Amino acid sequence: MRGGATDLQRRRAEMGDSMDEGVKCELCGDPMPPLPRPKPALVLSDLRAANVRRCEQVFHKLDYWRPTDWACAMAGEAGEACNAVKKLRRLADGTNTAKDPRTEADAVHQVGCELADTIIYADLLAARLGIDLSEYVRAKVNEVSERMSSTVLLS
Repeated sequence: MRGGATDLQRRRAEMGDSMDEGVKCELCGDPMPPLPRPKPALVLSDLRAANVRRCEQVFHKLDYWRPTDWACAMAGEAGEACNAVKKLRRLADGTNTAKDPRTEADAVHQVGCELADTIIYADLLAARLGIDLSEYVRAKVNEVSERMSSTVLLS
């Protein structure tokens, strides 16, 4: 099930049935599987460790590519994300082609995959340059919040 909980699962969660076995479907009476347990949030330092380890294990040493190579790979993935969003728009407008995703869920999934690739390459670029993304993201969010008089800050 891509994209989150169904309406029925949301109602179950609101009623406190989120993890109970043996809950029956309100519509057909069939037993419903328990809701998936939420996964812990991804921590950027965990991404960094796994990302660099995997890169060097199955592709090449991190410093084999220059920052330009990592930046171009990241930009390519960002472009693919934009293309996936274009296909989502086509689907909404009814102008999709035979090669485009057939459902909104599939189109959103494709966008998510391309955004994930973009973040992975951004992290590898940052690793290559010795940049701690957690610190830079925190500082940037707080800088923009302060400039825009927002009270939303990251600690």
